[in-house]
Formats: sequence, structure tokens, C-alpha cells
Amino acid sequence: GNTLKFYYDNRYLVTHCKSFAIGEHTTRLEHMPQKHRYYYQTTPNDLKKQASQLGPNVLKVVEKCLAQPYPLMKKTQFCLGIMQLAKTYGHDRLNCACEQALRIGSPSRQSLKSILTNGLEQIPLETRSANSIFEHENVRGGQYYQ
Repeated sequence: GNTLKFYYDNRYLVTHCKSFAIGEHTTRLEHMPQKHRYYYQTTPNDLKKQASQLGPNVLKVVEKCLAQPYPLMKKTQFCLGIMQLAKTYGHDRLNCACEQALRIGSPSRQSLKSILTNGLEQIPLETRSANSIFEHENVRGGQYYQ
């Protein structure tokens, strides 16, 4: 048939209709853990509203994330993970880190965490890129190739 019956210790629990949709979740909300339910019930507008309260650059990163071709639940997890960084580093630092991540074209949670962990959001990007290329001991410089 087209239904599945679930039992536990020979006790009937629930019946579900079979789903033939490829790559889609079919779990009922009431059967999900609270955290998963929150992901499913959070809309893109909810995420944008939360992000705007953290700063305009956080909002831009969240909008960029929501524009990605991933399933909505995955995008929700990405966005919430980014906004979670505000709890550790504060709204202002996260907003500055988002600005820099957008400028270097890498607005991922991993990049943002690296920027924040190393305090790079406090150093102007122009200063870093101009000086950092010559600070490493293995960089030979232009004169080496002449």
C-alpha cells in the first residue's frame, strides 16, 4: 500500500503516507524535536528581521545566504549559525566582520568566525592587504624574479 505503520515494542505508534518526493523531508512537525520544528517554522522574513536587529551588514549576509540554491531548512541553519556569533562576539563586532566578509567575497560562517576569532574586523581591510603580503618569511618579493 501507500502507507507505513510504525510500531515500538509491538505497540502501534503512527501511520504515515509514503512519499515519493526525492530529496524532500516528510516528517510531521509534531514528530520533530523542538529545535527542528523551529527551523521549519522560521521564515526568510523572520531571519531578515532578526538579522536587521544585529546590523545592516549582517542583514546583507543573511540576504546573500537566502539567495543560495539550497533547501530552505539548510539556509535557515546557515543564517542562524551566522547570527549565533553575535552571542559570543557582540552585535557590533559581527556587523563589522560581515562588512569585511562581504568585501572579500566570503560571507560564510567559517570566514566570519575566523575574522572574529583573530580580531580582523577591527583592522581596516586596506591596511591588512597592503602589509600582510610582505610579513611572511617565505615571501621572496618582486626583486627575486628580476
